[in-house]
Amino acid sequence: MGVALFCGASIAVFVSIYLAAIYNDLVVLKHEIAALQGDMHSLIAQRHDELPKLVDFCRSRLSDGAACDQVLARENAVYQVYQMASAASLGEAETALRKVLGRFFQLTAGQPSLLQEDRYRYLQQRVGALQLTLADRRERYNTLVTRNNIRVERFPDLWIARRFDFKTLDRLYFQEEEMQDLEIKGVFI
Repeated sequence: MGVALFCGASIAVFVSIYLAAIYNDLVVLKHEIAALQGDMHSLIAQRHDELPKLVDFCRSRLSDGAACDQVLARENAVYQVYQMASAASLGEAETALRKVLGRFFQLTAGQPSLLQEDRYRYLQQRVGALQLTLADRRERYNTLVTRNNIRVERFPDLWIARRFDFKTLDRLYFQEEEMQDLEIKGVFI
């Protein structure tokens, strides 16, 4: 009887440790995703501050003021969508911003005097760096969300996930052109 009791207690301890490890892994994943969302929010807020400075600097030197207005309108749309925490809409808004940014950078590339100005180069490089960092964070976010969703639906993790209300999350989806290189020929100096 002592051996059976010892074996039963050992199995109970092992199962408890295993379930606690699953729970802890899910908690870590949840907080990594939340931290990444915070990083993306910070980057979007920084771009929301920097992009208007770049557009305003270029506005007086470009013949197409509508392009400037479109960039600002699309940037504001991205910022508003992100504030609403809509993953599906964020992809669409980012794609629309990327399209108008491409046209905007093509316009500025046709202004040699503008390309020579230090302020323009600084702002343009700053916005470009924010875009690259944001793309990296979005990719990492989608990777973590995929891991989370697999864990939440996988046996035996789903027992813990259901018990402690861990949920599947939405990935950020982007149209195919969003994942292609932005055409800015010679703008980054």
